[in-house]
Amino acid sequence: MPYKRRDASVLRRIALADPSTKNTAVAADDRTITMEVSWSGCDYKPDLVARETDKQVALLLKRRDASGPNIGCEDGGIAELTVVLRQPLRPRSLTDVLTGEPVPYTHA
Repeated sequence: MPYKRRDASVLRRIALADPSTKNTAVAADDRTITMEVSWSGCDYKPDLVARETDKQVALLLKRRDASGPNIGCEDGGIAELTVVLRQPLRPRSLTDVLTGEPVPYTHA
């Protein structure tokens, strides 16, 4: 089935109204990032993508639009998404690709 793909802000798509640190965790290996996100009923589950530089890691949700002619939108969802970095996060900052804002997180 064909679908449209659009980027989405991780801060705007974090589950719950308050994008607090409980939604994003960096594992003890300092490379695995897990984030709980929500999506609408006309989307497929998004993909969590990390864009790495020497100074920052920017997170992005790859949104896949499931709407179209003769396609009904089902319920959305909430799930934990994971991305593994090529290099440890520290001392780099964790940001949102689209807004440039810092993404709050905890270390597991």
